[in-house]
Amino acid sequence: MAGSWTNGGVAMTSKRPMLSFVPPLLPNQTIYSWGSVFHEMSGNSTVDQTRLQLFGTARGRWDFHIPSHLNELCSSTQLRLGTPEIIVRDATIIPYYTQFRDPSVAANVLDQVRRNSIGGLARDIGMTRSASTAHPPRRSCNECVLADEDKYGFAYWRRDHQLPGVLVCQTHGKPLLELPYGRDSVQREIFLWPNDDWNLREAQLILNWSDATLNALQHLAQLAADMAGGHLDGGYSMQKMRNTCLSALQERNLIATDRSLDLSHALRDYGDHYAPLKGLPEFTSSLQRSIEPVLFLLGGNEHRTHPLEWMLIIGWLFGDWATFRKAYERSIDA
Repeated sequence: MAGSWTNGGVAMTSKRPMLSFVPPLLPNQTIYSWGSVFHEMSGNSTVDQTRLQLFGTARGRWDFHIPSHLNELCSSTQLRLGTPEIIVRDATIIPYYTQFRDPSVAANVLDQVRRNSIGGLARDIGMTRSASTAHPPRRSCNECVLADEDKYGFAYWRRDHQLPGVLVCQTHGKPLLELPYGRDSVQREIFLWPNDDWNLREAQLILNWSDATLNALQHLAQLAADMAGGHLDGGYSMQKMRNTCLSALQERNLIATDRSLDLSHALRDYGDHYAPLKGLPEFTSSLQRSIEPVLFLLGGNEHRTHPLEWMLIIGWLFGDWATFRKAYERSIDA
C-alpha cells in the first residue's frame, strides 16, 4: 500500500479512490455488521466488489467474529471508524479472549488482523475448538431488531450479544435467538443479518427458563460486557491472578487453617452459586470443570483456561467486574 505510516501505523494514502460515503459505526455494533451495512448501502451486487472497495483486493476475508485487512480498511475509511486498535477493542469480541492472556498475545492478534494472516487465529485464542467446529454463536435480540429497524431502517449485530455466556439481552432482559450454522454458512459469500433465520427450536426451549435462571443470565451478560470492554492495568499476570483469587477465597472462608483450599466446601459453594445454569448447553463444559482454573493457579501452574471459565470464577468470587478489577490491581505481582 502506498503512502507513509501515520496514525498508529495506518497508511493514509492509497491508489484506490476514496470512499464516497462511510456509514458510522453504531453503538455496540460489530465491524462485521458495519460491513453488511456498507455493502447494502453501496449497491454492490457482489461481496467481491465490496472487498475491492474496502480492502483493495477481492481476497479479503470478512469473517463474522475476526476481521482482517484492517490497515487497508482504515485507509479506505480515512480512520472514520478509528484505528485498527480501536476497531478491535470496540467492535469485535477479540478482547474477551485476550483479557486473561499475556499482553503479547493481544499484540500478536492485532498484528494479524491488520494484515491478511488470520488463518487459525480463532483456534489459537480459544474462539473455536478446532479449525471447523464449535464456532462462536451469532445471536441477536428480537426487541433490538425491531427497535433498530424502526430507528435505522435495518437491524445490526451487537458485540455484547456475541460474547460467550451471554444468552439474554441486557437492554430488554429477553433471551437471545441464535442464527444457526449450516455446513455451507461459515464461509459463505454473503453478509448475514440478525433476522435472517431465527432458530425457532431454541425460541421454544427458552420459554421454560425460570426466573432464577434469567436473573443469573442477566448478571452474566453484564459481566461479559464489562470483561470484554475492561482493562487490567499492566495486563494479565498469572501471579497477580493467583493472589487475587487466594484473597477472595480467604474472605469466603474457603481456605483451611493449614492454608490449603477447603476443596469440598469450595466445590459446593461454586455449584450452589451456579445451580440456575445447570442444564444449559452453553455452560455444561465450564460447569463440569468447575473451579479447576483456581486449582491450577493455587498450584502455581500456568494453564490455558477458556475466558468463559474465568468469567464464571469472577462471578462466583467477586460478583462483578469492577470488584474483581479493584482486587486484581491492588494485588501484589509476586
